[in-house]
Amino acid sequence: MKILIQDAPSEVAMLTGVTCPKCQGTSTQIIDELSGSDMWKCSCGKTFRLPVSERPLPPPTSGALVFDSEMTTTAFDLPKYSIIRNLGVVQGLIVRSRSILGNIGASLQMTMGGDITLFSKMCEQSRQEAYKRMLKQAIDVGANAIIGMRYDATEIAPGVTEVLAYGTAVIVEAV
Repeated sequence: MKILIQDAPSEVAMLTGVTCPKCQGTSTQIIDELSGSDMWKCSCGKTFRLPVSERPLPPPTSGALVFDSEMTTTAFDLPKYSIIRNLGVVQGLIVRSRSILGNIGASLQMTMGGDITLFSKMCEQSRQEAYKRMLKQAIDVGANAIIGMRYDATEIAPGVTEVLAYGTAVIVEAV
């Protein structure tokens, strides 16, 4: 899967054109991001879920960069590739806080038990943003792959959490 890296205010809001399972039309638009899947709506009225892995890339804006996510791994090598050059550690960092309204909504969800979707969504968005920032830094140093990729999260103040994505930027070539 290729990852688009751009500084659009809401790249998800720009997503359209997924094939509807009911009418096979492509007049569809994303209406909600969920953990692991997205909710889509077609002009025929059908609402359906689509795994995030099948989400199309939004149209590129000027200056957008594309990085092949298959070239990012937690391992220290890529099968069928040889590391030509190590470019050093790259990272993406984001610091997030919970809003008062988010805390109230999450408190209500906590009383019911189970998945606290408001926090799950915030955590997933933070990881994705940190990951994209790491990929952008890798592209900026000329890498075409990242090995040894990891995440770290730390609460730096009550209700304020940093999420760090990091790895080793490398240049690889197929063997």
